[in-house]
Amino acid sequence: MFRRLRHLIWKEFIQVLRDKKLRLFIFLPPIIQLLAYGYAINFDIKHVPTAVYDQDHSAESRHLISRFSSSDYFALKRFISTQEELRSLIDENQVTLVLRILYDFARQIKSNQSAPVQLVVDATDSNAALIVARYASNVIADYSLEILQKRFASLGASQSPNFPISVEPRAWFNLNLSSRYSFVPGVIAMVVMLVSLMLTALAVVREKEIGTMEQILVSPIRPVEFMLGKTIPFIVISLLDMILVILVGVFWFEVPLKGSVAVLFLGAITFLFNSVGLGLFISTVSSTQQQAMMA
Repeated sequence: MFRRLRHLIWKEFIQVLRDKKLRLFIFLPPIIQLLAYGYAINFDIKHVPTAVYDQDHSAESRHLISRFSSSDYFALKRFISTQEELRSLIDENQVTLVLRILYDFARQIKSNQSAPVQLVVDATDSNAALIVARYASNVIADYSLEILQKRFASLGASQSPNFPISVEPRAWFNLNLSSRYSFVPGVIAMVVMLVSLMLTALAVVREKEIGTMEQILVSPIRPVEFMLGKTIPFIVISLLDMILVILVGVFWFEVPLKGSVAVLFLGAITFLFNSVGLGLFISTVSSTQQQAMMA
């Protein structure tokens, strides 16, 4: 049994690697997907195009503006002076955020009143708009706390005030909340599924097309040996692709690999049973390779 299975597996490796299109399919798509998810798809929001509509022109307003300009999350592009400019910049998608400081901003601060600040956000992308608004609110909240501390200091308070509730978030495993840390490992599952599914789906139907299925049926090879011989090579190829993606992710994109590598491979092999089984089903019910590809 093992001798027949070994020859069948070796024949399948030769048949796959001899085909130039299949060789490209095995190694090229994983690299393209990895580069696309690592570089092109990125939900990290930095250097948000920002315009400032300062109607107060005071030292306090300039101090608040400097908080935004010194942040990596905002890039000041324009200083505007009219409401029409504000509307035009947002409508033409030239800026994402407009910081509007009203006329009596400094007077209200000096008189210990609340000074409203308006944030106009381009909400075409609602998710990005929420993130930008949160970033801007954090900058304003820090500035507000600084003013509050100065007020208490001027009154001779021995201690600086603090907010009643202090929130200290901790992001585990992805401290900087980088999109790359989420997308690059996700390519592993995509590569394992697509490669194993596609190659397995073409395995049996290829024998039908080239007319060798009848020869296999009259040979001493048993059905179990035939199915194992058709699946084991593609499981090995899928695992090799997974190793390639992991190496590029760790050494090129600098995504840390933490945890047990054995558990990772065990999960990948378990996941392969699903895609290989589906590929065999498609290959069995299909009559041509084109039909299997469409399925």
